[in-house]
Order: sequence, then structure tokens, then C-alpha cells
Amino acid sequence: MQIVNILYGIIIEPLILLFEFLFSFFKDLTGSNGISIICLSICMNILVLPLYKRADAIQEEENAIEKKLEKGVAHIKKTFSGDERFMMLQTYYRQNNYKPSFVLKGLLPLALEIPFFMAAYSFLSNLTCLKNNSFLLISNLGEADGLMFGVNLLPILMTAVNIVSSSIYSKDAPLKSRIQLYLMAAVFLVLLYDSPSALVLYWTLNNVFSLVKNIINKSDNSDFIVKILVSLFGAVLLAGSFLLELSKLKTVALIMVGILAQIPLVLLLLKKKPSIEFEFRFDSLTFVFSAVYIALITGLYIPLMVIKSSAGEFVDFSTAESPLKYIFSSMKYSVGFFVVWLGIYYLLSNDKVKGFMSYLTLCLSFIFTADFALFTNSFGNMSNKLVYDIAPSVLNMSKLLNLVFVLIVFVVIYLVRKYSSKLSKPLLCTLSLMIVVTSVVTVKGIKPEIEAEIRSINSSKEHGTVNATLSDSGKNVVVIMLDRAISSFIPYIFNEIPELYQMYEGFTYYPNTVAYGDSTNISSPSLFGGYEYTPEEINRRTDKTLKEKQNEADKVLPVLFDEGGYKVTVCNPPYANYDEVPDLSIYDEYPDISAYNTNNGELLYFEGSNLSSLERNLFCYSLFRVAPSILSGTLYDDGNYHSLSSDGSSESSRGVIFEYSISNPEFANNYVVLDKLSDIFTVEKSTEDTYLSLVNETTHYPAILNSEDYMPGLNLADYAADENNLYKYSIDGNEIYLETEEQYTHYQINACSLILVGEWLDYLKENNAYDNTRIIICSDHGKDIGLFNLGMDGVDAQSDVSGYNALLLYKDFNSSEFTTDESFMTLADIPFMLTEDLVDTVNPFTGNSLDQTDKKKDVQYILDSPRNTGVNKGNAFVENGWYALFGNVSDIDSWKKTDSPID
Repeated sequence: MQIVNILYGIIIEPLILLFEFLFSFFKDLTGSNGISIICLSICMNILVLPLYKRADAIQEEENAIEKKLEKGVAHIKKTFSGDERFMMLQTYYRQNNYKPSFVLKGLLPLALEIPFFMAAYSFLSNLTCLKNNSFLLISNLGEADGLMFGVNLLPILMTAVNIVSSSIYSKDAPLKSRIQLYLMAAVFLVLLYDSPSALVLYWTLNNVFSLVKNIINKSDNSDFIVKILVSLFGAVLLAGSFLLELSKLKTVALIMVGILAQIPLVLLLLKKKPSIEFEFRFDSLTFVFSAVYIALITGLYIPLMVIKSSAGEFVDFSTAESPLKYIFSSMKYSVGFFVVWLGIYYLLSNDKVKGFMSYLTLCLSFIFTADFALFTNSFGNMSNKLVYDIAPSVLNMSKLLNLVFVLIVFVVIYLVRKYSSKLSKPLLCTLSLMIVVTSVVTVKGIKPEIEAEIRSINSSKEHGTVNATLSDSGKNVVVIMLDRAISSFIPYIFNEIPELYQMYEGFTYYPNTVAYGDSTNISSPSLFGGYEYTPEEINRRTDKTLKEKQNEADKVLPVLFDEGGYKVTVCNPPYANYDEVPDLSIYDEYPDISAYNTNNGELLYFEGSNLSSLERNLFCYSLFRVAPSILSGTLYDDGNYHSLSSDGSSESSRGVIFEYSISNPEFANNYVVLDKLSDIFTVEKSTEDTYLSLVNETTHYPAILNSEDYMPGLNLADYAADENNLYKYSIDGNEIYLETEEQYTHYQINACSLILVGEWLDYLKENNAYDNTRIIICSDHGKDIGLFNLGMDGVDAQSDVSGYNALLLYKDFNSSEFTTDESFMTLADIPFMLTEDLVDTVNPFTGNSLDQTDKKKDVQYILDSPRNTGVNKGNAFVENGWYALFGNVSDIDSWKKTDSPID
């Protein structure tokens, strides 16, 4: 069974990935599932045409030999019997250079067809986005067509085309071969009769393509017909470049391919042959070494380097399994593509094509290595989902230089191979060996980090289901951190949804609040620990590691309230023990502090791995990194890598379906926590004082929601940034325009989070636990989404001050009105605001007071530093730059760039 799985993984799954990529690409291009299926069929048939052409030739050779030997075999069988017949047949076959096993050559076309059928069946039968989607007369591509009064017409049409095509193809073949083809047509009819119409449409189009191919092959002018068809295909591409609204790159690409498609017909009409003919040296070893090297760099080396960058982040919380399993997945795809399928093409090619393939793979080996090492290595921070914080972009000049480099490689290698090919094989062997050795050393080096993270996750899970209560008579203190919530949206969201004013009665909104960084690991320590944990102070305290100082910050408030007699509950303390998944063992020495991880684990409403996309995307990311720069944007696909796995669905706690093309799993996992706040954090009749902190990332993961209520829902249309989807919000004469999907989705998830938290606030009111509760709702930092155009002087466009403007909403005991206060605030004020007049306000780890605002308000120093804890892991944060802030966060003149904080 293991062998079967391995064979399926390297033969079928790469084809499924290719199907998915092409379908997604054409869906983006045309916007139609039906047209995408047609384009998919055309592309796949063009790709496999050389294979089938060679397989057909081999079958014809076999049929010709069988026909030639038919009379002799019949005579021997008639004349002899028993062992004598066997010996005579063997002698006759040997004299004619024939072996009975050659009959298997006739099965080659079928052997090639089976993997492609299995891949198409697996892909199109499980594609959720096809359900309830119509195309022409087909009402539902996800179900059988039922076009003829409940009878499925497409399978019948498919079979008819198959039979006609088989008749033409096997016109001169033996009766046995014709019967086999007709039986196969009947088998496909049975197999596909009740299948989704999308799959049957695809296979019908394949049969039509096969029919056209067989008609052309039987024609005396087949070469002329092929060139006409290629020219027509090019004409369609040229028309599409003008009719479709595409990016400049895609338009230019279609025009270039369309023009190139006209060249064969033009040369034929002019009766000219290409004046330049290239000779490619036939070298199987070069091909093998090149294919193996490409498989190693794309399937092993690059994925391993990605995981090495922050191994702990790639450990899946839901399974607590080593991320090294993803290396096996990426190797499966790379070996399947570059060794198995490329090898099949090579084996079925003639010597001339083999020579070209060995040359091409050798060129790609050097191009891929150089692209990874030189041209695509500075795209900024990337999440464990392989999505960059800022979409990668390559300057046109860089694309041009990269293209010139690619052309130089092709020319140089051609000239070198023309005179000598001795160097390539030893060099490829050496590079492959280096990759293997480096990989072994890397795995050994990151294993301790992975094992520590797995132990941390298992420790977190041992804490069990959240069991936290607030008191209806005692004092409750609550802090909810909404990761990356955007403060500037508050006035517009509240103005649009007036009910929020009632929900948040008693709260004061502080719009002029600064975060000390634009990422959680930089800014959250001050939020939970106070002014001693600003980046400035953390970098001054070089006697402890960043991990130790982060742990201190996460423990300051829980320990103070615990020592003050409060019942303490902590949920998702940020970067506890410097782990992406908080290591709750930092509270083990405080038995009365209850700690939980809620964003995953016990409250995970969605089955499957949180990082399951890495099973395919690590390999896709490798292709993105090694491909020429001109293709990088298409391959990256905004971090989706043309994945359609997000089209699955799961049921949410509100009883609706999440369409993952709209709401990704990270959003969903966090959303359900806010949606279930009234079930997780309940009110009980008690006089006990309680402290509760919760970190939630619903506001961190953009998602398209219902515009009516800002909640997830069914069949939501994809957002398109055009004049029909321009959302305008106005308040007090100020207007914002949500012109891009990024702006629109961020507004929606912020509104959604405020509504869900507001519903929990109403629950507290209904259960007499509102007036006796002090609450802070905040964010650890903001997000620059190009909305407010608050770029800082002397700083590039990626450093908009919106990323440093934190949300701060504060409600004290017995407050009754919603107000706005323009006073300057920082996240470091929060610990004192929570503890004031309730418990000791002295940091239990340093002995200093939490209230240090008087001496800190003149100027604040904000740090620009990587969010990656794999980089920030010493005793001080990496200092990419500092900003001195004098007063108003949204006043550009208040920001000054500086090399370091001024004493």
C-alpha cells in the first residue's frame, strides 16, 4: 500500500496540481468556469500531444509487425502443435527481431491515458466552486447534466465522439485492436455517466480533440492543416488580448504568443524553411543529472530553507507534527514533474528532441539556481502560509536584466555544449551532493527547535477547554487585544452602525494612540508590560534575551492580579516563550493562573491541518523563487499560488457556510472565538474578583463578508476593485473611499469584530456584569492599507503611520456614555490603566512603577524592525530604523526619522 501511495504521489498528484494551476489561471483570466474547462482541455491536449503522437507511432509499428508476421504465425500454428509449435514460433520471432512481449507496446496509449484520466477525475469531481454553477445549457457543472428529460446527454455525446474517433484511428488495425477501443468507449460511458458534468465536458472535449487529431493524421495535407489550426489558435489569443481586461504583462504575453503562432503558416505559404537550424547534442546523462538537480533544488533545498527560517512557526498546532513532513510533499511534486513526467517525455522522444531536452534542462538548472540566489531574495517578511506582508514586486529594469541573463545562459550553454559537454555532469553531481549534505545538516540543526515547539503545543493542549467566568458582584478586569485592528476605522464604522454606540456605552475612544512597532513581537510587550517593555527600553536591557523579556511582559498583569487575589485567566499570550503558538508553560510556576490557547486547538471548528496548504504550496513557492522575474507575479498569485483548495466549505457556529475563497481558515478559526465569547467567558453569581485577557486575530486576516451585516455567509461574490465597487464612508465632513480589495476586506473584518465583541458586551449587561467590569479593547498595532496616505517624511511608501496607530477603547467601572478623547496615549499606558486603584502597580520583575507616563510623554521612539522572531532572537531587537514622535500620531510633522533613541 505504501508503494501504491508513493506511485500515486509522484505520478498522479503532480498532474492534479497542474490541472489546478491551469484551471485557476484561466478562471482568473476569463471569469468563467465553463470557459476555463475548455481552455484546460486545450492546454492539456497540447501538452500531451507529443506523448500520444509517439505512443500512436509505436502502436502502429507494432500493428505493422503483427500484420507482417500474421501469415507465418498462422502457418506455424496450423502445422505444428505442443512444444514443437512453441519452439518454431520462438525461432520465427527471433528471425524477425520480434518478441511476444512487444504486444504490450499496443497498450502504451491506454497506459498514458489512465494517469491523466485519474487526475482529471480527482480534480474536477471535487471542485466545490463548480457546484450550482451553470454553463451554456448545463445548469450545474457540479452535478450530472440531465439534459435530455433527466437522461444524461453529455456522456452519450462523449461516447459517440469516442467511437467515431476510434473508428478513424483503427481503420487499418486488426479487429482485436478495434474491439479494445470500442470496449474502452463503453467503459468510459459507464464510469462517467453519473459524474459531474464538468468532468464529462472536459473528457468530451478531449475526445473531440482526439477526433480532430485522427482526421488530420489520416489527411494527405496534415502538416498544412496543423499550421492553420495553430494560426487560428494564435488569432484567438490576439483577439483575447484586446477583448479581455488583462494586466499589461498578460496582454503582452498573449500578443507575443499569438504572433509566434502565425510564423509556421507564414513560412509554409512562403515556402521557406527557417534559415537557422540548431544542433543539440544527445546526452542522456546530462538530462538525468539536470532533472535530478532541479528536483532537489525545488523540492528539497528551497522548502527546507523556508522552514529553517522559523521552524517553530511551521509546526501545525492542530496535529503537533514536524513540518519536515512538508518536505516529503514538495519532493513528491518535484520528482513527479522533473524526473518522472519529464523523463517519460524524454524516453518517448526521438534523438533530436532528446538532445534539445538535455540542453533545456541543463539551462534551467543554471537559471533556477541564479534566480533563487540573485534575483528573488529580498521580498520582505513572509508568514508561515508563504504569504508576504507586502506583495512582492519586481522593477521592470530588474525583469529586463533577468531576461537578458536567461538569454545569455541559453547562448553560453549552447556554445559550450557544441564543443564540449564534459564539465556539466561533474558540476551537476557536485551541486546535487552539496544540496543533500546541506539538507541533512539543516535538518539536524532545526530538529531541536521543532521538538521544543511540539512539546510546547502538547503542553498547551493539556490545559484543556477554556473554563473562565466573570463575577456579577465582584470586580472584573478585561483586556481584549484585536491583533492589527485599525483605529481610524472606528468613527466610520460607528457612524454606519449606530447600534455600536449603545453596545459600547461607557467606553472612551482614544484615536491618538501610538504603538511602538508595526508588528506583534515589537509592540505587544509594552501593551502587557508597560513602559519598561518599549523597544527602546528592551534594547537597553541587554542582560536578558528577547524571549525572557517577552515572557516577563506576558506575566506582569496576570501575576499582579493573581497576587492581588483575583481569579486570573489568560488566553493566547502573544509570543509566550517566543513561540508563534504561545507556550503556556511560562505560567506553570503560578498554579492559580489559568492559561489557554483558543485561536486553535479546543475551539478549532474547522477540521484538518491549519497549514495543510503547505502540502502543495511549498513546491509552488519554490517555482516562484526560481522562475524568471517576469513570471514571478503570475506564479505568486497574491500568495494563493493558484490554489483552489480554499473552495471547500465547513459549517460555522452561526450555522452558515464559509466559502474559503472568501473567508480563509485563519479568519474562521479566530472568528468563531469572538462569535462564542458568551459561551466561553460566562457570568456567574459571585463576589469573586476576576481578570481576563484575550488575544484574537480576527482583524488580522482579511475576508469578504456579507455587506449587510459584516458576517460570513453563502455564495458571496468576489470583490473587484472598479467603479461599481467603490465604497464611500463619510463622517464630520471627512470621507474615505474603499477602492481596493485590501481596504474593503479590512474594513469588513474590523466591523465584524466590533459587532461580535459588542454582542458579548450586551451579554454582560444582561447578566449584571457590565458596570462592575473595567474593559480595554485595543490592538497591538495598526495596518497601512494605503487609505489615509500618512506617509512619513524621509521614509518609503511602505512606512505609513497608519501601521503605528493602535486601537484603544477604555471603559471604567460604572461609565455610561461613549466619548472620544484626543489625548495622546501609548500602548504602554494600558497596564497602569487596568491596575490603577485595584492592585499593586509595581512591576513584580523589576520593582519599578507601571505609571511612568509623566517622563515619557514628550517624545516616543518607535522601532522599525522585522516581525520574524527567527531574526529577532538575540538580546535586542534588530534596528532597521527609529522614528521620534512628538505628539499627534496622525500629524506627519510630528514624526522624525532618527538613527537611535536620544537619551
